[in-house]
Amino acid sequence: YLKMDELYLDDIEEPQSRLVKDDWACEQALWTKWTHLGCLRAVSEVRLVTIDVKKFEDVVNKDPVAWDLAHTYCEKYVAWLNETPRGILTDVAHQDDMAWRVRSFLDCRVKNRTIRPSKGRLTLMDQGDTAASTRKLSM
Repeated sequence: YLKMDELYLDDIEEPQSRLVKDDWACEQALWTKWTHLGCLRAVSEVRLVTIDVKKFEDVVNKDPVAWDLAHTYCEKYVAWLNETPRGILTDVAHQDDMAWRVRSFLDCRVKNRTIRPSKGRLTLMDQGDTAASTRKLSM
């Protein structure tokens, strides 16, 4: 997850290889065994947010709702990866594409709750309830 400035994946001339603020790189390695398709190179100072897979698993495993959510997302993400033709696979996820994909993967039911992602938050509604509790997505 890129916080500022920009990075490039191999080819600086290709627009799709340019990462800017809020773009993601290498998410696949969080959910599946992955061989990276290129090398990232910074053209200016950047700050990255990284996720330690083992620590992520440890935290998610302690919360049943987080576990169900991560499990559902992982299944849908890996299915999407498997359906994507090899020629268009990339280590890069641009913010607009990623936002759509996350919403489509997480607009689901988890243990009788409706999960609706919106602007970095998850709205959790129990079936039949009119009031929703909102939890900040922090993983």
